[in-house]
Formats: sequence, C-alpha cells, structure tokens
Amino acid sequence: RGNYWGKEHGNAQKAYENYMVLKRMNSKDTKVYSNMGNVYAMRQQSDSAMWAYTRAIQLDPNNEEAFINRGITYAMMKQFDKALDDFNRAEAIAGVNVSILQNRGYSYLASGQYQNALNDYNRLLQLQPNNAQSYYYRGLAKEQLGQRAEALQDIRQAQAMGFRNVDSAVLQRLGG
Repeated sequence: RGNYWGKEHGNAQKAYENYMVLKRMNSKDTKVYSNMGNVYAMRQQSDSAMWAYTRAIQLDPNNEEAFINRGITYAMMKQFDKALDDFNRAEAIAGVNVSILQNRGYSYLASGQYQNALNDYNRLLQLQPNNAQSYYYRGLAKEQLGQRAEALQDIRQAQAMGFRNVDSAVLQRLGG
C-alpha cells in the first residue's frame, strides 16, 4: 500500500504512514525497506533513508536497487567515497546499468575524479546516445581534463537536444 500511495498517487505522507506500520511489524521484505527509504528521501530525511536502505541490504546483500538508492543518498550528502562504493557494489551485482553509470558519473565528477566521470559518461552515451544530460556532464568532465573544444561540443550537443540547465559561466569559460 505504501508503494501505491507513494509512486502511483504522489502522496508521500500516506506512503510514509503505511511503511511505518510495516516497520513496526519488523517486516523482512526488502522492497518494503527500499521503498521506505525512497519515501524518507522524498521527505528529505537522509538519515532515515540511509537506515532503510541499509536494512534492505542487510536482508538481501544482492539488492542492487538499495545500493543504488543508498549511493544516491550518500551523494546528496556529499559523501562521494561512500556513494561510489555503493554504485560499484551495485554494478558488481547487476552489471552495467544506466542508473549506476549516471549516478556514479556524477559522483566522480563532483569528487574531482574527472577521468572516471568521463569513462562512465562515455559508456552511458553508448547505451543512451540521446541522453542530453550525459552530454552536458561529459562536457564538464572534458573541460576539467583540458579538452576544451570537445567540452564545448558536448555542451552544445546537450543544448541542441533540449537540455536547459546549461550554466552560462561554463559557456563563457569555453568561449561559447
């Protein structure tokens, strides 16, 4: 029922109430804890989200979704080393996956690991060649690696594909 209220009807409060019942019952269903973590994350309760994702992982150490979501929460908390560990563990479980590449690429970029970010965005664009956001972030990685012309080309490509969050300061730095 929590998933029904949260995902299908966008009512995080109702979803939260339903998950609290399951939490009190000490449910052993990993999806309950993964979904509960998502509700906590929507409510910007990072510590509670971390607890729920960790509980899902304790119940099922091969739950790649819980690793991805916990990694996203770590990244939001700017704990990029922990985020990267979780994304790498998820990849070891599930193999290459768009969500892992996207989130790990961002974490690499935000933590100054530009070559690793570039590698993930290259792989991501092989899987999703029309992903405008990935062109933008790959452009940012290329800029930091001194590949200015290629960076500008990627950022222009992102704009041409409809990506609207292009920072004008980045374009100025690149001469665009």
